[in-house]
Amino acid sequence: MSTNQRGCLYLVGLVIFAFFGCFLFPFIVLPAWGTAVTLPVITVPAEYYIEGWAGFLSPIQAIFPDFQLVNTLGGALLANIIVLLIAFFAWRASKGWTKEVPGRFQGFVELIGEIWWNLTKEQAGTKPKVKYILFPYVASIFLFLFAGNLGKLLPGVETVGVLHCAAYEPVALNGFPVSELGSITGQPYFVLRNDAALNTGQAGTDESYHRCEAMMGIDAYESYLPTQLDPFRDQEVTYVVEEGDTLESIAEHYNTDVLPELQAEAVEDGSEYVEVEYEGYAPVIISAESIIEANTGDDGSVNIVALAEDDHSAAADDHGEEAAADGETAEGEAAADDHAEEPVVEETAAITATTELEPGQTLIVREQLLGAEATTFQNQLFTVAPFVRGVSTDLSFTVGLALLAFVAIQAFGVSELGINYFQKFINVHALGNIAKRPLGAIDFVVGLFEIISEFGKIISLSFRLFGALFAGSVLFVVIMFLVGTTVPVIILALELIVGLAQAGVFAILTMLFCAQAMVAHVHDDEDHDHAEAH
Repeated sequence: MSTNQRGCLYLVGLVIFAFFGCFLFPFIVLPAWGTAVTLPVITVPAEYYIEGWAGFLSPIQAIFPDFQLVNTLGGALLANIIVLLIAFFAWRASKGWTKEVPGRFQGFVELIGEIWWNLTKEQAGTKPKVKYILFPYVASIFLFLFAGNLGKLLPGVETVGVLHCAAYEPVALNGFPVSELGSITGQPYFVLRNDAALNTGQAGTDESYHRCEAMMGIDAYESYLPTQLDPFRDQEVTYVVEEGDTLESIAEHYNTDVLPELQAEAVEDGSEYVEVEYEGYAPVIISAESIIEANTGDDGSVNIVALAEDDHSAAADDHGEEAAADGETAEGEAAADDHAEEPVVEETAAITATTELEPGQTLIVREQLLGAEATTFQNQLFTVAPFVRGVSTDLSFTVGLALLAFVAIQAFGVSELGINYFQKFINVHALGNIAKRPLGAIDFVVGLFEIISEFGKIISLSFRLFGALFAGSVLFVVIMFLVGTTVPVIILALELIVGLAQAGVFAILTMLFCAQAMVAHVHDDEDHDHAEAH
């Protein structure tokens, strides 16, 4: 096989793979199953699992009324578990670090430790405080961040979580209805129901949010519970047109046959999750106008096909032939011929209640009720707050870690230089020696700018880590929404690289800042005199 033939074979394979992975599965199969990829909620603040505490945890809320258990804490817990598992299996593989000939896993862990020790030794030396404090500190930062970023690759992370009503404050969000798939340990689990690719959901409102919260059992919103149950259980109602049907006849069919039969049934709760006392079934009236409205697209076009005029003309021809056979005048035939030559009416032109419709087409008799209009739990608008979200995508975490690094920098500086460390910022030595060295005033002014630079490290460290990881998460969910399968795997690989790089950058910068803090910036007068004598 030649190189060109092999290349063509590979190309065909890629095309087939792309067809199934990037088109057939995400745009045809998943929507048919009602599980098309939804656009996840993208928010900078971490999402909460529960709002408020109940039972034996209620004293926590009394002490910390604004505290919420958020999903980035789950990400931090996952990162800690990964680090502890790595440490445990490395300790076990090395037989308590006594095995002199390392295996692959032990060798890999020792390689990471060797790399970080060499970096620390080159920049900060081999002092005991460097060896026993700084080195473990920066290595721990790297391992924790890398484990947290690595955890994002696990199935279920940032995808499986707790249902929340759409449009929860402070951000108004789009939401989806849900389908119950089963139960785990007696608790039901759901998936967001979506039967259309690239569907961003329906915008929630305050009213839909309040009704959804009521259907979730939140007592504060009980007044929003529906009092009447929809006879169709909020679902879309469709009808296949038969010969001779008009909008008027379809509406009459539902008003006189279908609806009375549904409304004669006993009213059920309609929800297994909250007690709803329905007063009965809601009154529903189907009309020609409501059917036209339900079949009107966003662009204003009416998706109803009227019976074409050529079908009427064919019937007129048959009538003309029968009339001629009965001895009717030729004028009747001419009139029929003239009628046959009339132009065909456009599909959506002049649709009225008595217009005869094209058989076989499917009409929407009534649209699905969602959100504030829905009367059942499944048709409320929901979003998902993942159980676990990458810890570095929470700005509060990255700022907190940067503050810890900032404190460590000052601690290493003070431990090495004592009180003179602060002359880096307020250079009283240069100010006191200004008579001998007037240019020392510049050193004093530069020291004041160093204060700004030092606090700028907090912003630099925190926003660099947060920006890279949060942007990666947003990119992944957007690509997942647009393509569905296969291509997001490439983004995950890039996320792994970026996560590794950002964990290393944060740890290295922390180490460098600590090493710089331990270097003296001010010399006493004797040092200056000694230098001038030489």
